[in-house]
Amino acid sequence: MIYEGVVMSDLFIIGNGFDRAHGMETSYYNFHQFIKDNCKNMPYTGVVELLSQDSENKIDGMIVYEPIEYLDFFQIIIDQTDGPDWKNFEDALGRLDFSDVLRDYGTDYDTDSIKYLNGRSIESINQAILTVKEMFPLWVKSILIDNQIKKKDRIQEMLKGSHYILNFNYTDTLEKLYGEKNVFHIHGNQNSDIIFGHGNYVDEEFDNEEFEIYPGADLYLNMMKAELKKPVDRIIERAETQNFLDSIKDVTKIYSYGFSYGSVDLPYIVEICRRIDTYNVTWYFNDYSSDYEIKKYQEIVKKCGFKGYFSTFHV
Repeated sequence: MIYEGVVMSDLFIIGNGFDRAHGMETSYYNFHQFIKDNCKNMPYTGVVELLSQDSENKIDGMIVYEPIEYLDFFQIIIDQTDGPDWKNFEDALGRLDFSDVLRDYGTDYDTDSIKYLNGRSIESINQAILTVKEMFPLWVKSILIDNQIKKKDRIQEMLKGSHYILNFNYTDTLEKLYGEKNVFHIHGNQNSDIIFGHGNYVDEEFDNEEFEIYPGADLYLNMMKAELKKPVDRIIERAETQNFLDSIKDVTKIYSYGFSYGSVDLPYIVEICRRIDTYNVTWYFNDYSSDYEIKKYQEIVKKCGFKGYFSTFHV
């Protein structure tokens, strides 16, 4: 029940689509370009099969694998990304497929030789993964928010009332463009540590059967996936996250803008629905999304425990 005279607040859930709607180059393709521009002089890493079939490029009749560039490794991730959103890129990080560069038990080679080649390959792949992870915060900090980026009047109007902002972006667009002072960047921002990764959780004992077919590489593959995992449970347990969740109990309207409801971020939506009496809440989706997407988002939110109403808003 909404009581007369009680101040109610809005909650804004902001994703990468917010920045892109402001003309900012913050897609994972832009991150790819950043790597292109900054990895030109880096040493080689990764593995590809040589085109040459000369005997000196073989060990026990097997083709020797030689290094490729960091860019080629990043291209592997992009090629395995099914969709245009960062959630698709994060999903791809959690299910990287290296079957093209690793040997499995199905080959005709002996196990010791396979382990040798896979061991060489996995060391290079591991270095490439660590490099991608290290370069991500450098890219985030390089994103400029200048006077060429124009704020939207409708957004300015919506932000006039009592509100909270949960920002999944790393940029300070809301602060610099709209003058917001209380933006909760749940994964960090341009002036703090950055949390980056996927939500495909790996068993702590690294015994996932998915990689057991690659002798000499299975342990490291699972360790690398764990290295790229977002520690969502730990993020939720942090004092600053708990303080934010405790503060939003007076929310009666939730607006999501540019947020794509990727699986890695759904535990946060579950927590929001736990902290608010959602029977009295309306959840608004930006009408930039298609009817199909909005229906899909509604189903996701309901599965997260939301019991209220749905509507759309226009910017």
